[in-house]
Amino acid sequence: AAAKDDMMQRLVCYMLAILLVPVELAHRDLDRLRVDFARVDQDFDGFIPRMVAQGLLVLRGCVESQAEAAVSIADVRGTGVLDFSGLAAAALFTDMLPSSSFSPSVKDLVSRLERLCFEAFGDEEE
Repeated sequence: AAAKDDMMQRLVCYMLAILLVPVELAHRDLDRLRVDFARVDQDFDGFIPRMVAQGLLVLRGCVESQAEAAVSIADVRGTGVLDFSGLAAAALFTDMLPSSSFSPSVKDLVSRLERLCFEAFGDEEE
């Protein structure tokens, strides 16, 4: 039951991140990420291995522990590969995860993403 709950929390993180990527990531950063993704997708299947994704995130400026945690969350089903949407979600996660070796709580990340969604898409009158 705990594994299923963890997967559901990661799925919620992923879905909220997909909604937030256009709002929270600068167009220039997203375009650079797209170019980098295309460069490392050597077989042109639209997927890159987790370790390659982590490397791209580190090149983007995050520390290894952030990249590892972000990719782990974005790889919801544990397939070991990410598509571009997964990489973009992981990039957003790295901006929200601590840079220390502290293992972040997925529930904390869900809360932060929910708050960002309400700020980005909520009614301004309320």
